[in-house]
Amino acid sequence: PQISSMLQSGLSLIVIIVYAIQGLDPVNQLFYWGGALGGFGVLSLCIATSLAVIVYFGRSAGGGEPLWRWALAPAVSAVALAVLLFFVTRDFHNLLAVAPDSPLRWVFPALFGALALGGAGWGLVLRSKQPEVYATIGLGAEATAGVALPAPSDVSRQ
Repeated sequence: PQISSMLQSGLSLIVIIVYAIQGLDPVNQLFYWGGALGGFGVLSLCIATSLAVIVYFGRSAGGGEPLWRWALAPAVSAVALAVLLFFVTRDFHNLLAVAPDSPLRWVFPALFGALALGGAGWGLVLRSKQPEVYATIGLGAEATAGVALPAPSDVSRQ
């Protein structure tokens, strides 16, 4: 936590210095842009989550869950959110408060796509080159820290 705090504080200081030197408007070019990018990221992750639910439960034919819960509702959600993402991307210049012909309107959304593809590519590399590391993805901190949790029945006796 100490290193993370120092890193975050250092990065914040660098941002403040860059904004001061460049004479940038922190309200418009930091808070609006940060909020727009954050919202775009959350919307993208909601779509990915809806699709992940379908894939996860689809592997076990629903895992005993009703079809509506594991397939239809997430599919409706993914489609509705994808339509919303289309409109957000199309009008992203409004969220950034830049001219409609500004390259920023496409650069920022494209960065999300590039990062998603890079992450998926890295996952494929891990799966083929380091399957033991890949197998621990999603298992939480205990998987990497080597900490064994007590069995659920042991917890109730403590």
